[in-house]
Amino acid sequence: MAGLKICVLCLLSLSLISCIRNSEEIYSEMKSGLVLIKVERYQVLTFPNGEKMYFTGLESDGSLANVTSSADSIISSTAYGSGFFVSDKGEIVTAHHVITSKTNEEEVRNVIRAAIDYGKSALNDEYNQMSELLWQLNIRQEELYDGLYSYNWEDDWENQLFISALEEQMEEHRQRYRDLAAIDPARFDVSGVTVVSVAYNDTHITNDSDFTPCVVTKEDEENDLAVLQLKDKATPLGKYVFPIPSKDPLENYSFYEDIIKRIQKDKNEQLYLLGFNLGPSLALTSEGLMAQINQGNISQKQPSRLMYSIPALPGSSGAPVVNSRGELVAVNNAGLSNTQSFNYGVRINKLHNLLDQK
Repeated sequence: MAGLKICVLCLLSLSLISCIRNSEEIYSEMKSGLVLIKVERYQVLTFPNGEKMYFTGLESDGSLANVTSSADSIISSTAYGSGFFVSDKGEIVTAHHVITSKTNEEEVRNVIRAAIDYGKSALNDEYNQMSELLWQLNIRQEELYDGLYSYNWEDDWENQLFISALEEQMEEHRQRYRDLAAIDPARFDVSGVTVVSVAYNDTHITNDSDFTPCVVTKEDEENDLAVLQLKDKATPLGKYVFPIPSKDPLENYSFYEDIIKRIQKDKNEQLYLLGFNLGPSLALTSEGLMAQINQGNISQKQPSRLMYSIPALPGSSGAPVVNSRGELVAVNNAGLSNTQSFNYGVRINKLHNLLDQK
């Protein structure tokens, strides 16, 4: 009887050990559930009278970039991130900062203020130049009347025409200055437009039509999480759907997992990140779009965040982080201290809260 128990325990142990997978096995199983997220953004500046101006963002010198009055001619800025399917309804989880289109409204209003100040200064300089010229013309007019030199009615008529035209221009400048001074930057509305689409891992991308449009359905800015959904609300057949563990795998072990952890290997000893580092720059291959898988160890656990030594580059934000059993433990968020050696993700409990929202 004792020998039978030992055999059963050995078989259970072997079964559990077999659930510990390497990077190739994890990637092979989960790769179809990964998506490259493409985000196209532009900004809209709405004037108090309702007219609109479109721009991409702010230049390094503080001016508006790619300004146009036509939405059809706007040049969008493009960024990429990672995501993964979490249901059969076309729902995709990613990092919130991947899809957000926030604009610093005060910075844009400062651009407006600077433009107003520049215009007022230019008008003032031109006005002073015209004022000096008017003074000279009036002096000439007085000299004509005082008979300092031979009077010529044509000179008198021409001089008066110049004076009249100049005074008219000066009044126009005064009015334009008053109009500029009356502009209140606080009355301008600044908003962002974001267009989000995804491309599936292991597919070929040749143009924009290879990206599938989706919409943002849930947002958690505080924890940097977001949920997208394909517009047809259906996950394509054959795509891996990442299960969302009911309990945090980092804290919860089954009876047998706890035994194996003590004598063999902890399922959370090694973590794996599956994402698109640098977006299509690295992912586009002759075989199609290919995500990368990188591994590392836990460096620090916090209640809502997990730090790990998994190498990652921009574009991997929103990627799933799983343990050696393939259990989702975090959503990759960002790098730390300008290094690719340490990164952190949002732990699964925060994702639970977001997905449970109605």
